[in-house]
Amino acid sequence: MARKASPRKRQRKRAGRGPRAASSDRLRGRTPSLPSARPRRDLIFSGFLLLLLLVIYNSNFRTINSHDTFPARFLPFSLLLDHSLSLDQWFQPDLEGRLPAYTANSRGHLMSVYPIMTTVVVTPLYVLPAWWLSRQSPPVYPYSLLFLLIVNTMEKISASLIAATSGVVLFLALRKIASRNVSLAVALIYGLASNTWTISSQALWRHGLTELSFAFLLWALFRLPDLPSAPFWAGLALAVATANKPLEAIPIVPFLLYFGRGQWKNWLPFSLCARMKK
Repeated sequence: MARKASPRKRQRKRAGRGPRAASSDRLRGRTPSLPSARPRRDLIFSGFLLLLLLVIYNSNFRTINSHDTFPARFLPFSLLLDHSLSLDQWFQPDLEGRLPAYTANSRGHLMSVYPIMTTVVVTPLYVLPAWWLSRQSPPVYPYSLLFLLIVNTMEKISASLIAATSGVVLFLALRKIASRNVSLAVALIYGLASNTWTISSQALWRHGLTELSFAFLLWALFRLPDLPSAPFWAGLALAVATANKPLEAIPIVPFLLYFGRGQWKNWLPFSLCARMKK
């Protein structure tokens, strides 16, 4: 009869299994998995990153005046004060009857020629300024120094908040596949060494919301194996990006093919959310 192994020998065998398994993984060319992120510490880093980017983006204490951002600058006040998407109160044709290049006549009202997705996203930030303006008697003149100061300040705060949030979301997305230092370095390069600082954070151009949407798309895609709702969030990110810039509808096609070929369970929530842009 075979002799039973002593308890000490059993413990030695169990202790030796870990290193052998690890060494076999290295010989087979497998990449060792990164340690799981600590959500609380990542949130603390995200808060500091958001604050740092906001301070840097607003360090010039001014916005960049551009006719392209005029509709997004005034439309939140139209939505909250007049409950309308028209720009009649803010812009008028010149003496020759010509309309501003960023407006169009629709049923007798001046409307923005650009998509209004950015305006819809930032409108909640304008609730307090709009409430204060609505309580002034006599009303504040639309082109007075006080009103222009409020408009310019809100535009700069909104644009810088969108840009800074996109950097934070990118950091959280990369934490799924990279270490904290690498994720932070990439987020800082994105936020401070690209057009995110020079353009997106300075005025309400459409670039900022597009960058935020694609950063959120990366966050959702990196969590596909673990998060069942990831396809829904990926579809939502692409829907917002497409509503903001219709040209961004192009990336929807390969994602539909990807989810449709191998992951039918994820195809429905992704496609439903992607169709929201319509």
